[in-house]
Amino acid sequence: KAFFRRHQGNRYAVSLLRRSCKREEIYRNLYENWQIEKLETELSKEDNQDLVLKYKRLIKEQQRDKKSLEILTDEIKQELVNGNTSKLKNTLDSSLKNIFVGNEIEKVDFSKIKIFINKPKFFKNSANNVIAFIVEDRTIYFDVYFSLKSGEWKITKFKERR
Repeated sequence: KAFFRRHQGNRYAVSLLRRSCKREEIYRNLYENWQIEKLETELSKEDNQDLVLKYKRLIKEQQRDKKSLEILTDEIKQELVNGNTSKLKNTLDSSLKNIFVGNEIEKVDFSKIKIFINKPKFFKNSANNVIAFIVEDRTIYFDVYFSLKSGEWKITKFKERR
């Protein structure tokens, strides 16, 4: 009986540890998929305050990063409408292809183009959205991919949809 009682406590501790690891895995998954509201709901049920504080800090960073990308895309749109491509060019990651894209964008007169940008979708340290350029009766769609590097969003890929 003594042996059973001693090991029964270990099983209980192992069971608690497994549940804790499983909950943290759920939190990490919600965090990586930017499901902030759902993560906050799950954390409200959590007893481990260290874990709650850790994820609340991460949520604040994520909310800041999300807002900064939304502001960036609005600023790029506004500048393009005003004929300025510098914000877009400065946001492009410095790959050879993006340098070429930036040079081509400078040649476009955006004053005659309507621009629509949808809300970005996030995953880990990246995001993507769709931009539509409407020229007269033609709409051209682009998939835009962003990467968060050192707290700054960069466009890593600017690809026309076919």
